Amino acid sequence: MQLLIDGGLVLLGYLLGSIPFGLLVVKLKTGKDIRTVESGRTGGTNAFRAAGFGAGLLTALLDIFKGTLAAWIAVSVNPDGHWVHILAPLAAIVGHNYSLYLPEFDEKGKFKRLRGGAGGVPQDRRPGLRPAPRRAWQRDARSPGYRRQVAGVVLRPRLRAVCREPGPFAWVECTIRT
Repeated sequence: MQLLIDGGLVLLGYLLGSIPFGLLVVKLKTGKDIRTVESGRTGGTNAFRAAGFGAGLLTALLDIFKGTLAAWIAVSVNPDGHWVHILAPLAAIVGHNYSLYLPEFDEKGKFKRLRGGAGGVPQDRRPGLRPAPRRAWQRDARSPGYRRQVAGVVLRPRLRAVCREPGPFAWVECTIRT
């Protein structure tokens, strides 16, 4: 029985996280659909772009409150279920990023994906990945202090950075692949 209650708490966390506060706040303030502005996401940054600082701040606070509420409910209902205390707010984050209330369909009416509030550029508009240019601050296997010695064998990990389109913050948008 406790497993069903814990599963229900995690599901409740997902449903709470799925509430698109950015869409609601911007719709009430300006009448715009936030999904048609800039990145199309419903988070605080896009709400700021669509309706100003107050809407962005309110959206961010409400988005934080969703995860907090999910954790608080999980602790209140099951004080000894430590895993559910972790999983309920994580489910709220997943719900925020893949909202059940924001399905997207293609031109034929088939389900395409769940939209949400975070995650940067939507998948269909993401530019192609390209290898990162070498910079002085990038470390590789030849850099001093980067070698690790295990049982007399020097290990040199082969790392490469993959970045999106160049820009002023390209170093933030890089991911390390082995």
